[in-house]
Amino acid sequence: MVVDDRWFVPIANWVDQPLKMAHDSYAVKVNGELVGDKVLVTQSDSVDDVSHFLQSRGFHDFGVHVIGGECDIRVTDEDVAEDVKRHLEVYLNTR
Repeated sequence: MVVDDRWFVPIANWVDQPLKMAHDSYAVKVNGELVGDKVLVTQSDSVDDVSHFLQSRGFHDFGVHVIGGECDIRVTDEDVAEDVKRHLEVYLNTR
């Protein structure tokens, strides 16, 4: 590959394996209401960590919808939704 009249040999295929950027994050919402941001710090971090966290806290009756940079947790029971929000506020502020 030639870059600016110099030869350049890539050491990795950047197209197939994009690197995680330091600022990668998802806006986490519960039933459309913003709770906080899930910042992806390491290569192994993912937006799926949010649902795994909720399951580890005993929440199982929820749906997760990820569109672009937003993760919306859908909960039908309003009391449970308030509990989910409280747990997520703590989780997102300590990560």
